[in-house]
Amino acid sequence: MHDRFIRLRFLFLITHLLLLLMILIFKKETIVKENGTIFLNIKYREVHAENLQDELNEISNRLDGK
Repeated sequence: MHDRFIRLRFLFLITHLLLLLMILIFKKETIVKENGTIFLNIKYREVHAENLQDELNEISNRLDGK
């Protein structure tokens, strides 16, 4: 149970660090919260919170040069 908690906390931390990295890389303009859903306006493109994992994978691939 303790190991699982540590793993979940680590994933939580990594996810938020990647989100911050994404915001810094794409020079975030605004964060808009509508009806409990967070949208990031990044270079005039809205990234929906549900698609965040796909966006993070895309950024990771860009950083890796793929």
